[in-house]
Amino acid sequence: MAKAELFGKKILVVEDDADTRAILVNHLKKAGYAPIEAADAEEGLTLFRQWQPDLVVLDLILPGMSGLDFLKKVKSGPFSRRTPVVVLTAKDEDADKLKGYRYGADYYLTKPCEMKTLLLAIESVLTSRGNP
Repeated sequence: MAKAELFGKKILVVEDDADTRAILVNHLKKAGYAPIEAADAEEGLTLFRQWQPDLVVLDLILPGMSGLDFLKKVKSGPFSRRTPVVVLTAKDEDADKLKGYRYGADYYLTKPCEMKTLLLAIESVLTSRGNP
């Protein structure tokens, strides 16, 4: 997939911290993506079903439903199981990372994270999935 084909891809950002979410959304827009924002997992699931994003950037530490529960729900459906999820979280223990991958994460990054690293992870996952 050429870089130009990634332009305009819908990316759902599920992040409860408003400042972090705003930074992520701003960088995604600058990179040519179409970000969709959710402040918690419940809102994220609603927006996921409504917009069927091309990729999800997911924090695991969320109010209410956890990011892992969100991940399980997203990865359980026939369409949604194909949607890549990049975890971006403060949970940096090896056990947390293993659990994230077991629940279906396609990539796992820990905060703080350079935006270039996140954008490269997104591009890599979308490209490797052949996400049209």
